[in-house]
Amino acid sequence: MKFYFLFFFFFYTVGIAFATGHHYQDKPYNYDRVPEYHRSPGPSSPQTTGDVLDNVLSAFLSQGITGAMLIVIGFYLYRTENQARDDRNDLTRKLEELVIRSQDNLVEVKTEVSGMKGELSGMKIEMANQSREIESFRDHLMNKRG
Repeated sequence: MKFYFLFFFFFYTVGIAFATGHHYQDKPYNYDRVPEYHRSPGPSSPQTTGDVLDNVLSAFLSQGITGAMLIVIGFYLYRTENQARDDRNDLTRKLEELVIRSQDNLVEVKTEVSGMKGELSGMKIEMANQSREIESFRDHLMNKRG
């Protein structure tokens, strides 16, 4: 899509340059042949919103292909901006879901780790008790021999 747009824009600008004739060095451009619709009509009376929109569209369309291109480009930018906004909202929603899910997983992991710590401390206490029992048994055996 971008390629076609750049292709069209390039040939459009080249066409304008050659159509106006300003690329010829021996013949200067005659600025007196500016059409009437390029001249400003002067101040106008206040208008309603619908009239303003119609006047803006007619002003763009009175410029010919340039005005039509501006309208098309404006519509394209409006549409892509809306798509980008929707995509941004969707990505934000997905990110929030991911953060919530990762927090839930983190809570589960912390709970499991605290349970393991409790088991480990219980094992340490049990090993300490067993080592005391082994020492007392050894002392008992040593006293019996000697």
